[in-house]
Amino acid sequence: MSNYLNKPTYDISKFRSAFPFASDRSHIQFLILKDSINIIDSDYPKSKLDGFVKIIQNKYGKIDPVNGLCERWFNEEYQSYYSESKHSAHKFWLFIYDVIPYVYPNGKRVNSFAILCRELGIDGFSDDKCEGWIHPSEKCQTVFFKSNIFKNQFMLEPKNNDILASKGGYTDNQIIKMLSQHRLDPIKDIDKIIPHLSNEKIKNYIIKSISDIDSDGISKLLKYSKEPEKVMNVLGDKGRELISKLDSSSIYDLLQYSKEPEKVMNILGDKGREFISKLNYYGIYSLLEYSSEPKKVKEILRKYGHDV
Repeated sequence: MSNYLNKPTYDISKFRSAFPFASDRSHIQFLILKDSINIIDSDYPKSKLDGFVKIIQNKYGKIDPVNGLCERWFNEEYQSYYSESKHSAHKFWLFIYDVIPYVYPNGKRVNSFAILCRELGIDGFSDDKCEGWIHPSEKCQTVFFKSNIFKNQFMLEPKNNDILASKGGYTDNQIIKMLSQHRLDPIKDIDKIIPHLSNEKIKNYIIKSISDIDSDGISKLLKYSKEPEKVMNVLGDKGRELISKLDSSSIYDLLQYSKEPEKVMNILGDKGREFISKLNYYGIYSLLEYSSEPKKVKEILRKYGHDV
């Protein structure tokens, strides 16, 4: 958050772009943390991280792969194969992901990351410099493992909330005006715009706006929409072409944050089914842990043979 606190914005579109997966909310909620909590941020001391690794080694070191990971950490040889680390806190975040399949084998505890962190006395992780090391698609993010670490909370709601109206009710002229003022985003607000595509001016504006869309763009369009099949109708042949080019990372991100993952699976077809069938323990755990719709994702995983 430090990057944004030093450069305040009064533009709702810029604010929403910093927090893309909360963009439909009509309020901002502030949580005031207790003074005594233990949150690992980007500048967390390496010596304290070493202490957590020592606790893991003492408790689970009889498991050979766990002991090996700990020894590599202490010898400055550890590097996760998931990704390169930006700093010690990020490296420790990845280290836990490497440890949990051995501590909790066979995927029996899908919330095992949080369980292990609570055992260590860690209350959460904070990507306080907005570097994307917790999740690259939402660079400003904090993950908490307990619900009793807040001493206060309050909520702010905008005085004029027409941009965030949940069920539309706009005229074509209002939609045109909001698009021209950049108060509606052709990607994030696609569901508000779709009912107005019979208007040629709106339709042409949207088609022009998404004419140079790439695979990342179509992934965002589909995951923001509750009616992804209608989005595909708008995109036509180009949409189908882009779907065929989605890589595993894009499909993972799309299913993780989609409001309608079953509909997305229907759109992905064989590509989606192949992706699901090849998921390993880490992929299944992470998909469920951070999914916007974990119950729906769990049904998809079960449908394609995963025991979750």
